[in-house]
Amino acid sequence: MKSIRRPGIGFEGGIRTLVDMLNLFQSNQMSELARAFCARNTLFNDPFEPLTVVVQSFGLGQWLKLQLSDYHG
Repeated sequence: MKSIRRPGIGFEGGIRTLVDMLNLFQSNQMSELARAFCARNTLFNDPFEPLTVVVQSFGLGQWLKLQLSDYHG
């Protein structure tokens, strides 16, 4: 799996900026992508903070939700 970190603005005064907003993970294995997403998702401290994830289809979004709940128990 290859992770690409896009250049961004940084962290200013407690506000998350472009650096933390865009991460691109590339792989041909869905399980690897789900594992990377779940591991990255644990870095956020506030569980009520909304997180926007763009997926190809509704079914893929549901599958990813199941993977996330399975990862966190």
